[in-house]
Amino acid sequence: MSLFQLQNPIPTETPDPQDLAHWIREHKAIPYFGTWERSSHLFLRLLRDLCELSPTYQTVLEARQAYTFGLNLNVVARTYPGLDIEAVPAPIPQQIEYCKALSGYGLTVTDINTLSKEADGHLTESGNGYLRVTRARAGGAVRYGFEVLDYLDTMYVFSDDPLDEFVLNSKFLFDTAKLDKYPPDLYRVTPAGQPLRFMEMPDGTEATVIHMKAKKRSGGGDYYGRTRLIAFLTWLYVDFQHGNHISKVSAAEFVTKKLLAIEGEDPNAIGDQLGDDGKAVDTFTQNLRTIQEVTTSVATKGNAMGPKKNQASIGLLEYPFGGKPPTEIDLEVNRDVAYLQYQGDKAEDKVAAALGWDTILTSLRKATATLGGNLLIDTFVLKNTETVEPKQNYFEAIWNGVIGEIMETEGAPPALRAMGIQFPNEITKKLEQLRPDPAQAAPGIIPEPQNEPQNA
Repeated sequence: MSLFQLQNPIPTETPDPQDLAHWIREHKAIPYFGTWERSSHLFLRLLRDLCELSPTYQTVLEARQAYTFGLNLNVVARTYPGLDIEAVPAPIPQQIEYCKALSGYGLTVTDINTLSKEADGHLTESGNGYLRVTRARAGGAVRYGFEVLDYLDTMYVFSDDPLDEFVLNSKFLFDTAKLDKYPPDLYRVTPAGQPLRFMEMPDGTEATVIHMKAKKRSGGGDYYGRTRLIAFLTWLYVDFQHGNHISKVSAAEFVTKKLLAIEGEDPNAIGDQLGDDGKAVDTFTQNLRTIQEVTTSVATKGNAMGPKKNQASIGLLEYPFGGKPPTEIDLEVNRDVAYLQYQGDKAEDKVAAALGWDTILTSLRKATATLGGNLLIDTFVLKNTETVEPKQNYFEAIWNGVIGEIMETEGAPPALRAMGIQFPNEITKKLEQLRPDPAQAAPGIIPEPQNEPQNA
């Protein structure tokens, strides 16, 4: 018996529809989660939806990528991956020559930046990133193409040779009717960091897919990597629902929250009030609508603004004619503002932590000074070491390996093969702007402690 009897609910929590599960079994496709018998490939949809709906996730990812990949690239003398050797920038004429050579093969430095951000986003969301590399030859000319494949459209397929792996790719992956009409493309896989493993395609070109995946110690399996976001799914949801809750309150509650009481009509009165259609008027409903229109932002004829039908912050009661009117009924709801703030801040911090970032490095949180230093500067230094530099090294190694192999295959001059790309150190530039002049620096301030709500 396992301690706490904990089980991972993901493989069986979101079973795929029967037609998709049947297609997976028939084509020996390998789902990201679950098994052939009980696949949960559609769990990827949940991951993407949560990431797209979480404002903190989107803000933090954009900030992290801005500091990781920057806007431009550097061309440097290549170093051996894993060694702590400072890369030396190449002379400007050689950098330009290097970039022209890349463009001749079909890859620009701006493409590298764009593709890296897209692959990094997929890697963060799903634990997997797929970079397709194509090669076309015509006469003596050669052209390479690069595209990041959507992980939602990509699945491994069973291979009889354990050393030769393949993936299927189709934008109709979850539409089995269209899959039969438009069969998916099949690509040989190149594990990230290894030599390209091209295979001939039906159109006469060659192609391979470089698979970048989360490290196995982070939950990755034999085929796919698993994103660390799985441990933060509830916080992504809370982050979305926090704004959703506020929007619902804004749409439904405006001026006050009261119940008013009015006296009913005299039952002995002769005749009813008639409307334009000649029918008796429901005076209670009429009075209710009139009061709501006057005192709140309830939707009126010709104006769609306001809460939903029959939804307002004022309600109306009727007491019998000649009876004693009831006392005022106050429906004001006591909202715990402190807890709502705590909940929102906690969700933002958790989502940012899932991305290896900190909310004070975004527009979400205001940074404060610390005694003897600066919290913003200290956090930049920490995240540069923990997150930015490892990501830069990872993508630089992949790109320099691919580019180096292409240049060697196509017979580029040795001087060009000895160079490679390097992402800019944007955080160092930012720190130079943030660090105060020692002669003018004022003593730091200790921030006030932020106590958590007692009932949180």
